[in-house]
Amino acid sequence: MDSEVGYKIYLDDVRAPNPDCGWVVCRTVNEAIQTIELHGLPDQISFDHDLGEGQADGIELAKWLIEAHLDAKIDLSIDAFQWTVHSMNPVGRENIICLLSSFQQYLEETKQTQKGVQNASETDN
Repeated sequence: MDSEVGYKIYLDDVRAPNPDCGWVVCRTVNEAIQTIELHGLPDQISFDHDLGEGQADGIELAKWLIEAHLDAKIDLSIDAFQWTVHSMNPVGRENIICLLSSFQQYLEETKQTQKGVQNASETDN
């Protein structure tokens, strides 16, 4: 798998996606993190929330992605990055959606603020 070509992660402890769709299946959050660290940010991640007894929940991957972005290890502001949540747990699904949506909104607001500052400094010169 080459990160330049792009890939997709399907995070789920039990289910499998359609094999013709090219997903890399990760059964745990740690496996997904290792895949991202090795191959870079995927084009898409599909999240499950409940990943089995004794395993971290899917929201932990969402939190890790945000931390990795803030630590400049990955860039979630890339427009090509997409995510979906296929979890059957309605509360877990909503928690992942709210966390990632809020962070995307923060990134968009930050981008708009930076554009405004850049435009103001260009006008001053």
